[in-house]
Amino acid sequence: MDSIAFRYAQALGQLAQETNQIKPWQLYMQQIHRLVNEEKDLMVFLSHNEIPKEAKHQLVQKIFGDAPTPVLHFLLLLIDRKRIQYLEPIAVEFHHLCNTYQGIEEGVIYTAVDLTSDQVAALQDKLSRQLQSDLDLRVQKDTTLLGGFKVVIGDRVYDNSLLHQLSELRHTIMQGKR
Repeated sequence: MDSIAFRYAQALGQLAQETNQIKPWQLYMQQIHRLVNEEKDLMVFLSHNEIPKEAKHQLVQKIFGDAPTPVLHFLLLLIDRKRIQYLEPIAVEFHHLCNTYQGIEEGVIYTAVDLTSDQVAALQDKLSRQLQSDLDLRVQKDTTLLGGFKVVIGDRVYDNSLLHQLSELRHTIMQGKR
């Protein structure tokens, strides 16, 4: 499944590059991804074998009619080739490819508590300036951290969690006993 999603995402990504439409298509595919996640019945309808493809085409054109023409054609192609069930992983892979094309590094903020969008934006902005790189960070809750946060970007880890601080304190105390 991953190789199928990657191939379709790569094809759409190459077309986005050739037409200089990476960012707008990335944003539109994110909207599509959100919609199919929120409306599970939509994917059930679009991937159902007994529903004629013409009915699926009509629904896609009605819902996504304002999409850039190549993106709309891409969705119709997925229906025609009976690959629409891969839309979600294709959208995720396409997002990663677009970030790569634009030189945006992806990462994860692990936190013990929920962060507001302002807090996430402030942390992302601070790290972007520090690293001199554009970042796309997603938030993942990890209650084992006890407090604070940990950011993982590629192979770099920035750990400001209470768990890490307690571990450092324990290590310092243990070295003092020797």
